[in-house]
Amino acid sequence: MKISLKEYRLPMFITYLLTTIYYSVCCYLIQNNSVVNYPLEVWHWGGEYVTYFLPLIAVAPFSFVLYAKLKEGFINYASIRKSRRLIMTKEIVQAMLAASITVFCIFVTVLILVLSFSEPNATNNNLQNYPFGEMQVNSPMLFGVIWSAWLAFASSLFILFSSLLATNLDNYFVITLLPFAYFHCENLVTALLRIPQISLATSITLNRLKPSAMTNYIYVIGIVSFIIVIVVTNIGLKYRKGLLYDNY
Repeated sequence: MKISLKEYRLPMFITYLLTTIYYSVCCYLIQNNSVVNYPLEVWHWGGEYVTYFLPLIAVAPFSFVLYAKLKEGFINYASIRKSRRLIMTKEIVQAMLAASITVFCIFVTVLILVLSFSEPNATNNNLQNYPFGEMQVNSPMLFGVIWSAWLAFASSLFILFSSLLATNLDNYFVITLLPFAYFHCENLVTALLRIPQISLATSITLNRLKPSAMTNYIYVIGIVSFIIVIVVTNIGLKYRKGLLYDNY
């Protein structure tokens, strides 16, 4: 199975360019209008404005490729020669790679810019009680790269969710907006139920809760819950269409 990102080069470049500019502007405004206590703080707070739209950033530019191939019958035509399951797996993996690479490059680029040009204007930080707090302060580059990879992984799950929806639904706007809607509805519901620890938003938002509510594993819980939702949703949609035992 040969993986190629040729079809995704343009959406990857446009998404990278626009989001990096937006992220950089957010960091610039924060740097000039806030007290900065540690090198990574500007990148952290600026990243929250990007994380809010992460499901759209990871899905909207890349989901159209698979949707168009399904809509135009390319998948059905190609499945004459190869397994439909193999073709769909390849297409989904390509979309996941495109989204994750783009998001990773966005966050790492801005990380380098922030650490190069942003300087703390105070010395008071309160990260000691947060998970990986010392690493955020003492090894900002290493932590930033690791966190960027984590967000890239989360982005691959968003596009996976959208791609699986595309195999079962015939509405581009639904498959594009549903991951974004789920992200924010789940965040609202868990907040109302006072269990934000299991929220996907908590998993991809750095230091979101009070230190007393956070553990070293809190960033994993929401991701695991989302994976379960993806699996259950895919099975449910296939069952609804009578395709539970069909190989796509």
